[in-house]
Amino acid sequence: MGARRRQGRWASELRMPRTRTRLWIGTFGSPEEAALAYDAAIFCFYGARIPRSRRFNFPNAPRPNIPEHIRLGLTISNIRAIAGNYARKLAVYFAPPPPPAQVAEAAPAPAS
Repeated sequence: MGARRRQGRWASELRMPRTRTRLWIGTFGSPEEAALAYDAAIFCFYGARIPRSRRFNFPNAPRPNIPEHIRLGLTISNIRAIAGNYARKLAVYFAPPPPPAQVAEAAPAPAS
């Protein structure tokens, strides 16, 4: 699970804790957004202490600011919304840089 390409967009999904059920998080315009949404959803389920079988795609990224007592009561709809908003906000910081602009070679000076 995690982020994968699906029909021209990037999908994010995960397996629900303690079950084999898939949780569809959503589709996104870039792989970075999908990966960030996955990270936010994993955080919503486990907090900062995720199991060894799970990994954050961006381990140094800030996590959603959700108090522990609220995080424990989140619904699936809440998690999807939090993950989508988090991904859209942070994706601009993790997007690959644009390719360098090609500089046209200067024409040689005419011979006098």
